[in-house]
Parts: sequence; structure tokens; C-alpha cells
Amino acid sequence: MQRTIEKSYYLLASAACSTGYVRIPSGSCVNLLIDFYNCGSIGHVCTSNYTSCSNGVCSSAPAVLLTGAVTVPGWSGAFNVDDAYVTISLPF
Repeated sequence: MQRTIEKSYYLLASAACSTGYVRIPSGSCVNLLIDFYNCGSIGHVCTSNYTSCSNGVCSSAPAVLLTGAVTVPGWSGAFNVDDAYVTISLPF
């Protein structure tokens, strides 16, 4: 009886994450300072009583806080919101 062993070689390549981001096991790059599902360290998920991750610490502060906002006279706009994204159309 003769056995044949077949070897396969795969080239695995990935780009480095941008500055301030780290690669998680899924292969995505995340920012540990603001990522709700990797807050402060890889895999640390903020519990449900928190609403955001700020500077690597789970926080009850709103995820987005607008300060010093000004109105655009005569502009009426619309925005769409779903569970993960907000789309705002601006007159630029």
C-alpha cells in the first residue's frame, strides 16, 4: 500500500491596521478607545446599563454629543436612523 501526502500552501496576507486601531480575532480593525464591543481591551463588551465606550471605559454618556451646533437658516433636511447607523443629508 502506498500513501500519497498532498501539501497545500496558502498565502495569508492582511494590511496593517491604521494608527490607533488593533486587529481582533475576526480580522477587523477596531479602536479600543471607542468600540462598544471591545472597550479598553479585545473582547470586553460593555454591559447593557452602559450606552457607549469613551477613552476605553464603558460609559453612560450618549454615544454622540453635539456641542456648539448652529442652525442653517432656510435649510430643511432629513435624516434616517436604524439600529446601527445614522445618515444625515447636509446641503454641502
